[in-house]
Amino acid sequence: SPTSTDLLHSINSLAQVTHMSKSLTELRSECTVELPMLWFTAGSPIWQWDSEEVSAWIKTVENGRFKYLVLPPRTTGKMLLQLSSQGLADMFEQSLRAARGQGEGEAWNETATGAIGAAHIGRRLFEAVRREAMHWQGGEEYLQDAQR
Repeated sequence: SPTSTDLLHSINSLAQVTHMSKSLTELRSECTVELPMLWFTAGSPIWQWDSEEVSAWIKTVENGRFKYLVLPPRTTGKMLLQLSSQGLADMFEQSLRAARGQGEGEAWNETATGAIGAAHIGRRLFEAVRREAMHWQGGEEYLQDAQR
């Protein structure tokens, strides 16, 4: 069946059957495959992106690693390049933030804790932003200028 609920039901049924037989339990294995659900192809360098392009990119970069991050409204590529890794991390440590769309008010933004804390997320996003800039001609020079 093509629906996701049918697939989950089939997986659950197979798991139950394998638990009923010791020989099947010993043969059981699992495999996880990451499939991108969205695709983004940039038509211009990151420093020229508007907020819509940044939003599309953030959902797809590194196979969707940052897809649940909510950036402040109207965040452009140029703005991302001007932030440090700590500056990016600070965006995710606010307890209340403006929601994505105009007129949506505020939304709760849970503080990241533990091994995947805000500093770690900020550092990883910082690296991804820089890698994206380096894909474009003049990217290295632009990064040097942005840090001044």
